[in-house]
Amino acid sequence: MTAAEKRYPDWVQEQRTRGTTVKKKGDTYYLYKRTSRRVPGKKYPQPVDTYIGIITPEGVIKSGKKKISLSRRMYKEHGVGLQELQVLKSIYLLYIGKERAVSKISPEQEQLLGKTGVDLSMC
Repeated sequence: MTAAEKRYPDWVQEQRTRGTTVKKKGDTYYLYKRTSRRVPGKKYPQPVDTYIGIITPEGVIKSGKKKISLSRRMYKEHGVGLQELQVLKSIYLLYIGKERAVSKISPEQEQLLGKTGVDLSMC
């Protein structure tokens, strides 16, 4: 084992398997899947790291975040100013498992949602 490989504690090293890499920020250790891809104009493949989770002495706490493709989304532009949208900042959507809850919607918010074509039942 090289000196560079031994820079992390044993409990961190145990989580570092083939195809993964560890990054330390402050006192926290993060585990990433490491792959590479060809980039036009570069002589060698460039590394690509995909976040897996945080490493603790008890194991890896995997991230619940998932990337979504925005290419299949539909966007509409409306003539509503940013100031007018401020009334919507107090709307909250809460998901617990498959259950969904929406905060109380005021008549003013309801009107603006209708004007912009936003349907919270689709969220």
